Amino acid sequence: MTRSSSSASESDPGVVAANAGVRQSHLTCYVPTRNDLLRAVALSALGGVIGIVLATAALIGLSQLMELPYIFDVQINLLSFLFSAAIGVVFGFFPARRATQINPIEALRHE
Repeated sequence: MTRSSSSASESDPGVVAANAGVRQSHLTCYVPTRNDLLRAVALSALGGVIGIVLATAALIGLSQLMELPYIFDVQINLLSFLFSAAIGVVFGFFPARRATQINPIEALRHE
C-alpha cells in the first residue's frame, strides 16, 4: 500500500534523487538549477513587468497632474527588468541549493 502526501519535502526532486543514490555534486548542478531557477526567474520577471506597468501608470498620472511631459526611457525600464530577473536568480538558487544539502530522512520527518 502506498502513502500519498502533499509535503513539499517529499515532492522535492533533490530529496527523491538523494534517495536514489545521486551524489551531492550532481544534485547542485542538475536538479535544483533547472527547475527551481526557472520558476524563480519567471516569477521575478513577472513581478518586474507588473512593477514597470504600475510605475509607468503612476508616472503618467503624476506627469499630467504636474503638467510635465512624460518620457518613457527604455534603458531604465530594461535595467529594472533585468535587475528583477537577477534577484530571482540569486534568491532562487540558495533555497534550491539548500534543498539538495538536507538529509532526506530529516526532510521527510518534518512534514
